[in-house]
Amino acid sequence: MSLLGFNEEIIQLVEYQKSWDYRFQFESAMLLLALGEMISGIEHIGSTAIPGIIAKPIVDILIGIKDFKEVFTQINVLEVLGYTYTAEAGDKKQLFFRKGSPRLFHLHFVEFESKEWRNHILFRDILLQDKGKRFRYQKLKMELAVKFPTDRNKYTDGKTSFINKIIKPVVRNL
Repeated sequence: MSLLGFNEEIIQLVEYQKSWDYRFQFESAMLLLALGEMISGIEHIGSTAIPGIIAKPIVDILIGIKDFKEVFTQINVLEVLGYTYTAEAGDKKQLFFRKGSPRLFHLHFVEFESKEWRNHILFRDILLQDKGKRFRYQKLKMELAVKFPTDRNKYTDGKTSFINKIIKPVVRNL
């Protein structure tokens, strides 16, 4: 259990909050100032980037970089900003950091314009444009939060097939 009654061990979904976009704007400006030219692109992703959809109140930030080695030279800068590096088991295409207790931000470092970069943005944009897919995704998230209230991995894995099913036809046509 942590601040404000928010238990980080339990998947808690809340109604959309306009402040999430403001938090992204402020945090991304700080990251751009701190990391400078290392960042090739920065995007607000995940459910907090989709007005009207429920979400865990954690802002996901996608950062496109040219070389992962650059991130490792800047871990101390990220730590000063309050971020903790979390090794992604077996994931050589993404570096992950988190900030806050309760958790406020997730940073996803991926190669700029890579498949991972495009897929994150594509899924966000599809949900922004398609109310039906947004509704189905929200329903799935609620079901998973009930089914796996304390297992973030299973909650996340449960969303993966839906995400792949949504982006696959679009990626095939690109």
